[in-house]
Amino acid sequence: MKISRLLKHIALAVVLSFVAFINELLLMPFLSTASSTALTLSLVIFLYLSFLIWQSPKALGKISLLLIDISLILGCVLFAFPSSTLIVIYLLLIWVNRSLLYHSNSLAILTDLALCLSTLLVTYWLVISAYGLIMVLWCLLLLQSLHCLLIVQKNRSTPDTSNDSFDQAYQAAEKAVQELLRQ
Repeated sequence: MKISRLLKHIALAVVLSFVAFINELLLMPFLSTASSTALTLSLVIFLYLSFLIWQSPKALGKISLLLIDISLILGCVLFAFPSSTLIVIYLLLIWVNRSLLYHSNSLAILTDLALCLSTLLVTYWLVISAYGLIMVLWCLLLLQSLHCLLIVQKNRSTPDTSNDSFDQAYQAAEKAVQELLRQ
């Protein structure tokens, strides 16, 4: 299960790197290097976050989280932050999204934060070493695909053994809502 998710994320890294390459080629004649880099980085991160939200097992809050992501990404583009600041903001955004969507315990959240910090160090090293945007994005996405290998403790649903009729009705309503959202 984890290996298939990892392979799916590696394939996503390949596709998004190709999208970044094409986008960079299309934007370079019309925009400055900094602007085309910011737009390409923002597009790739938006697509990655959309994929994370779409693949999430949680049903509630996906649209709100996507709208928050869109507004933060557009705000970063409009304020014209430098690429290094964009990488920090987008890695924090990825970490917050994954913490909300995938992790249920603090150990998994801290491990994911360590993964994001190590990704930040590697991407800064690549930027300092004068590698191109495609290489930086490729390494960022490959390192972020390792989050599939983190140990995640599943949320345990509460048993239906409650004697209170209100709790039983509440649990029945929650199950009905969850089934409606899955359809």
